[in-house]
Amino acid sequence: GWGAETKIAVVDMSRLVRSHAETPSADALLEKQVDEFQAEQKDMEAEFDKLKKAFEEARKEATNKALSEAAREEKMQAAEDKLTDVRDYDRKMRETLGSRQKQLSDQSLRMRKRIVERIKDSVKDHAAKKGFALVLDTAALSVSGVEIVLYSADTLDITDDMLKIVAKDKPAAKDAKEAKAPETKE
Repeated sequence: GWGAETKIAVVDMSRLVRSHAETPSADALLEKQVDEFQAEQKDMEAEFDKLKKAFEEARKEATNKALSEAAREEKMQAAEDKLTDVRDYDRKMRETLGSRQKQLSDQSLRMRKRIVERIKDSVKDHAAKKGFALVLDTAALSVSGVEIVLYSADTLDITDDMLKIVAKDKPAAKDAKEAKAPETKE
């Protein structure tokens, strides 16, 4: 039969990714960038609130009955200018924050993908050495959110073997150089 000569294994990729040597530094870098993003967002929101308050004060001045009609019209124009400033800043803030959010998301995906690719290479090498024709990820979910691997015997699980192999996987010197900022020549 088909199953008798085909060796199959399963592995928990989520455990491998969490235990990979590069994961803590990748997570720390992303956390730092999220903190910077949140600080930038807070600053932008404070500036937005300041502009909104200036508009509200200008609008209030424009309705002051003690002022002449001409002065009120002048104040109304100033209030309209401030409202334009508020709307412009609101649009700029949303664009900037949306762009930064996308950059963070893209970077997170790139970093995870690089780690996952390294792990997949290790799994492929191990599978080839051990004669496995198929290795399935027990952490994978289907489109409907159900585990793809519904059952596997413990004897098929190579996660512990892969954890030992992945623990030895340190970034190569080439990767470390790529991570650093490019040097400028004078």
